[in-house]
Amino acid sequence: MNINLSKRFDTLERKVDRLTNLFEDLTLTPEQYAKMMKVDKAVRKGIHKKWRTADELLKRDG
Repeated sequence: MNINLSKRFDTLERKVDRLTNLFEDLTLTPEQYAKMMKVDKAVRKGIHKKWRTADELLKRDG
């Protein structure tokens, strides 16, 4: 029974995280959203490993 509650809590936590991220995305300005998408794309491609921080990536790509 305890394992089942733990699974349900984990599932609920993931759903809340997704909703939180969605609401954060909705409050971004278009410029902030574009910068966030650049960073996400770099992370997916593994390019981010060439830079020490996300700020360096944003400075480099403008």
